[in-house]
Amino acid sequence: MNAGHQKHALLAFVFSATLFLSAALMFSIQPMVGKMLLPIVGGTPAGWIVAMAFFQIMLLAGYFLAHFLSTAKPAAHGVLFLAALCLGFIFLPAHISPLEDGVPGPFDVFRMLFATIAVPFVALSAASSTLQRLFTQTGHPRAHDPYFLYAVSNLGSFVGLFAYPFLVDPLTGLKFQGHLWLAGYVLLVLFVSASLFLALRGKGTAASGAVAAPLEDAPSIKQKLHWIALAFFPSSLLLGVTTHITSNIFPAPMMWVIPLGLYLVTFIIAFGSRKFVSLEKLGIVHPAAVALTVAATISNVADLNSSWLSLILHMGIFGLVALMCHMRLAELRPSGKNLTAFYLMLSIGGALGGVLNAFIAPVLLNSPVEYPVILVLSLFVNPLFRSAQLRHGAAIRYAMSAILIAFVMARAFWTDGVLETDRSFFGTLTVIEAKMTDSAGHIVKGDVVRALNHGTTLHGMQIMTPAGEKLPGSYYTAEGPVGNVFGAYKPAHIAVVGLGVGAMTCYVPAGGSAIFIDIDPAIIKAANKYFTYLDKCSPAGKPEIILADGRLAIERINDRKFDLIALDAFSADAIPTHLLTIEAIEAYRARLKDGGILLFNISNRYANLAPVLARNAQEIGLAAYVRYDRKQRREDDEATHLEKDSRWLVILDKSTDAAALLEKGWLAPDTKGVRPWTDDYTNLAATLGIFGR
Repeated sequence: MNAGHQKHALLAFVFSATLFLSAALMFSIQPMVGKMLLPIVGGTPAGWIVAMAFFQIMLLAGYFLAHFLSTAKPAAHGVLFLAALCLGFIFLPAHISPLEDGVPGPFDVFRMLFATIAVPFVALSAASSTLQRLFTQTGHPRAHDPYFLYAVSNLGSFVGLFAYPFLVDPLTGLKFQGHLWLAGYVLLVLFVSASLFLALRGKGTAASGAVAAPLEDAPSIKQKLHWIALAFFPSSLLLGVTTHITSNIFPAPMMWVIPLGLYLVTFIIAFGSRKFVSLEKLGIVHPAAVALTVAATISNVADLNSSWLSLILHMGIFGLVALMCHMRLAELRPSGKNLTAFYLMLSIGGALGGVLNAFIAPVLLNSPVEYPVILVLSLFVNPLFRSAQLRHGAAIRYAMSAILIAFVMARAFWTDGVLETDRSFFGTLTVIEAKMTDSAGHIVKGDVVRALNHGTTLHGMQIMTPAGEKLPGSYYTAEGPVGNVFGAYKPAHIAVVGLGVGAMTCYVPAGGSAIFIDIDPAIIKAANKYFTYLDKCSPAGKPEIILADGRLAIERINDRKFDLIALDAFSADAIPTHLLTIEAIEAYRARLKDGGILLFNISNRYANLAPVLARNAQEIGLAAYVRYDRKQRREDDEATHLEKDSRWLVILDKSTDAAALLEKGWLAPDTKGVRPWTDDYTNLAATLGIFGR
């Protein structure tokens, strides 16, 4: 290899490594900061949706910074960019301070993120277009077309995104992660310095023998709008499909990694040198795939909407649209002269998609219909769909428009059995009423039953007749784990984190009291408006309800102690890990009377939390027992049952007699090899059986 080839190899390596590292840092800080948000937003998927919108807006700010700096000479551009990176050190290592009081909303989350990570993230966001511009000054044979570096950048994003939940987070605590990320940031500054040095030594043009790029006019307004639209649809669909699958299909921890990873893969493919599929083939499949997905979305078939098949379908159509748009962007990319303007338009489209889904749609729409609406509208950026030469093109376009209208009408007026739908920052709640057609459990044929659902997860149900309205149902039955604990220990004064429909009120004896704490105002509204447990079951009048994060509220109650504190605060199957740590258990214990009991609802379709909670109890000298209450029922009659499967864990002093529980089937969880959770360290992957224990 001659000296020229060695130089070009060094240039390609340094710039590729720099962009890879910057992108990996960008996409590892996102889940890390998302984890820091968990104690503040109560584990709701909406917290991550707002965080993604924040990062898209900060990405826009970074591209705007790079575009603004591109008006200077390349050397000045590089030096100013390096200075912006160094400014980020003031805010590192990252740490989020929670609100002093009140329940956070989307703009509160945005403000907290802005104060925490905005400056270093904006500087990182400027890296891609800045370094690609500097590469055009190196004299490398590919200096006239540096977009291959964009594919390297997206590969770094992909690695950073998946390395965090599956490698970094299971092995390290948040404090160490912050310092590890800071070390990576220092390394990036060194790599950027090296890239700037090599660019300044370059000839300013491509090496001899390279084909010179033609002169190119500034992009027109129409071109810019086209770039924005092609970036907008994948961005909006990313947040839309994430909300859909985490609310309606598989609300499992870390499920948001899948669509975001797929989003990055489409960028890698679109801007890579090899094309695995043609735009024409994508355009042909697109309309049929959209029609199938919309039909599946508006269907009321539970097995279809909550299956792996549904997940594959939604991921497939999202990947198809994102790849089609990103390949079209790669096809329309300008020369290096207009590179920063191109990336600025892409970031504008991405930010608009994020703002629509995170801030506008939840305010204007009671149901998350923005996802299928945007999916249908994506047809109008499909060149084949818009082509005048397409056979029966007008008819197809009108038909797809009719599907859109039908979907909106169905969502707006399809209210059979639905008393109310309410959408808040914490998700979409639905109150349903139905008459039972068969007898099962405590339900009598013809009884009216109301249920409160959060996405696809039941939050509670009640028989709305005088004979049945004081019977606690779903996860709280007298024969189930909750009834076991109240029957054995007869706690009089209780605090419950997570209101649901207020069924636990029915266990408060005469002379007793209850306090409920919930972070979601929509839950409180529904429990008071549509259910009567709070009015009918409480012996001392309606119990006190506190709107706040459960752990913070418990810590602030200094004027009383309780016989039992129940933690029943899961929204769908999202896990508010900050409620389960050693520090959290110690905080609850400080509010218990001698011999007081902690009761956790750990029912979850995907995670087994019993071993880690029991291990945490052992760390502070307490005992833990778990019971999985599995109801036997006929498959064709399941919907009529008042009792539902549940898993509960109780934590007691070791001196407390647990014989009454053991007789009912309670067991001590196996904690062998389990690492305790603290406020600094949690490992959701272990609860899913993905990584160790």
